[in-house]
Amino acid sequence: MIDFRYHLVSLGAVFIALAVGIILGAGPLQNSIGNVLSSQVQALSEANSQLKGDASKYKSTIAQHEAAWSDLAPELVQGTLTDRSIALVSLPGVSNDEITAVSERLTEAGASINMQVTLNSSWTAADQTAYRTTFASQLATYIDGASEEMDANTLMTDALYQLTVNGMAYSQNATLRDILSGSDQPMMTIINATDAPAQAVVILSPDTDQDDIDTRATKDPEVQAQATYDAQTYAALAARMAGKVPTVVVGSADSPADAARIVRDTDGTSTVDNVSDSLAVGTVNVVMAVASELNDMTVHFGFDEGAQAALSKRVESVKPAEAPAEQAPAQPAEEPAEQPAS
Repeated sequence: MIDFRYHLVSLGAVFIALAVGIILGAGPLQNSIGNVLSSQVQALSEANSQLKGDASKYKSTIAQHEAAWSDLAPELVQGTLTDRSIALVSLPGVSNDEITAVSERLTEAGASINMQVTLNSSWTAADQTAYRTTFASQLATYIDGASEEMDANTLMTDALYQLTVNGMAYSQNATLRDILSGSDQPMMTIINATDAPAQAVVILSPDTDQDDIDTRATKDPEVQAQATYDAQTYAALAARMAGKVPTVVVGSADSPADAARIVRDTDGTSTVDNVSDSLAVGTVNVVMAVASELNDMTVHFGFDEGAQAALSKRVESVKPAEAPAEQAPAQPAEEPAEQPAS
């Protein structure tokens, strides 16, 4: 049994150690400890200033390179997509800057944008699965070759294909447009729509942040499940579109939650992953990927794993078949001149 003297001795030892520490800290060790701490703080401050200076210098250099590529890009793409019509489909989370940059670069290449649509989050939201199933069944009547027995994702993808590739003047596309964009929970927002058909489709997908998904998933496991479902659903959408029309998927490919990553792994259609890193270089790659697809070639450009090159060489799409020239109407044979009377 521990007696009172044991506690008294222990308590005394603690006070003695404390007193020795105070005496040494306030006396002979005061200057040395203070000097060590001061030098460490000074070193950290200098290192921090150096890092800030380096970061500023790198940002300035990157901006200068981006400006140079922006000046050069129009000449690189000029004439590569002459008289081609392209449909732009952006997925939830894509920035307006990327959409605008890709649209402008395609135009500089000689193409026209027949339709630009943005899919809304309701296209894949887990809490709207039941609504989506009922909604999709209404589309079947207006889609070529569709039936109500088809699953919701396939029906909506086929509706998207028919609307964007065939143009507004086709069949019952005006009704499809109203259903997809005009309900209380619209599946898409149509920014621009024309009657012209498209010869290729560019799908813009977002740059997902896997670290952010992992952090949020620790509090809500559904975050990871939704991210995985989004990527797989949009990859399946791209694959089905690619089976019908030349298609390019644009977006980061460095995360399992990136649709472009899944598409690239299957090598089913062309991908470009560096638009978010460099609008100038990335949009040139988009143009070249579209031209390659129109020439029946599958390519992958960018910085992420699986890319064939950071910057594509120049590719010109095969020119659209020219309509046969109208033949000039046959001229009536001239009446023979009357023979002069002999």
